Amino acid sequence: MSDTTYVNLGVMSGGKKKRDRAGYVQPNRRTTKVMAGHFSPSVSDAMREVAGRQGMTLQEAMAEAFDEYLRKRGGKLPEP
Repeated sequence: MSDTTYVNLGVMSGGKKKRDRAGYVQPNRRTTKVMAGHFSPSVSDAMREVAGRQGMTLQEAMAEAFDEYLRKRGGKLPEP
């Protein structure tokens, strides 16, 4: 059985059915929070390129960057 739960099956204008996913959270995101920012296309492209060369996802590269920033600035690092 799937973890997916849909709260409501409604109807959009034009009679098309839609699924209201309000309240649904993907299992792998239940213990995480979104951190986002807006960067220039060149910064985005460079991050993706370097991460790819290292065999990392952008998510992994950003996690490494945040970890290094916290170490540098004396921030509290999360427990492993």
